[in-house]
Amino acid sequence: MSSKQQRKSKRGRPKGRPQGAPGKPSSRAKSGTRNGSSNTKYSITKNTTQVCAITDPFCHHALGSKYPDTSGVRTLAYPLHITQSFTCDANGDASILVFPAYGVYPLKQANIINATVAQFTTDFVAYAPIAQVFKYRNVSYGIRIRNTTAPLASSGMVRIRTFGDVATSAFLAVDRASYACDSYLDIPLQDCHDVAVVGRKVGAESNLYQNWPPGLAVATMPVTQWGPIIVDVAGGPANASISIELFLHQEYVLDDTNGLQLLATAPPPSNKLVVAVSEKIQSSGNNIFKNGGGGQPVDGEE
Repeated sequence: MSSKQQRKSKRGRPKGRPQGAPGKPSSRAKSGTRNGSSNTKYSITKNTTQVCAITDPFCHHALGSKYPDTSGVRTLAYPLHITQSFTCDANGDASILVFPAYGVYPLKQANIINATVAQFTTDFVAYAPIAQVFKYRNVSYGIRIRNTTAPLASSGMVRIRTFGDVATSAFLAVDRASYACDSYLDIPLQDCHDVAVVGRKVGAESNLYQNWPPGLAVATMPVTQWGPIIVDVAGGPANASISIELFLHQEYVLDDTNGLQLLATAPPPSNKLVVAVSEKIQSSGNNIFKNGGGGQPVDGEE
């Protein structure tokens, strides 16, 4: 081989890398790596959004949310949003039951018997935001509690109690000061600016579709598999008022004769990871927050 051919052969080899070694990854390979990373981040974000949608009733993702289980039923997602003000009696007392069901108005004020007993004896009020609903199920629910009385005139306490899977007949007579409940918070009325309470699943059948209640009597009202909430005001000023804002997200199975059935959509794909994480949060997470769900739990909780 001549010296000229040897020089040409040397110029043809890549510099700094032995012959036969793998070269740099192509732009296509690098772009594939980037896409893989983006897909992973998208999947995590999507799952996080879905968990928030079915566990945090105050989150904007909860609007129109459906439970991602294996159900194949077409449903109409319906967010119920109610704000109502309640007035204390002449002794500055009031007690309100929050009952997440369909067919009855979910907020009910008690008859105050004395300083320790409240009775929810009168029937529920019939309430159906959409007619011809065949079955329903709750996706999430919660309330925000606000004192609407002037702060300097807001003496007394607000006692918040959440309950487990109890029969509604237990609310015919309630011990207003009892701590025999699922979770609780006692807070001065003047400090009750924006307290948030997230309702919990308390029954094994909480994700199943349920029928309308057979009647309106408290004693015979079936449990919803979701824990009710009681908000009690004690020792406040006469005619003091508090506001309760309810967020109740439900799925409706509509009767075929209802024109809204055309708006019903297929359920989301089953996602066992989202279901498992949401169940974990429901069973072990905080559910009472002093600053409207802003992350400050009640005293004594992590």
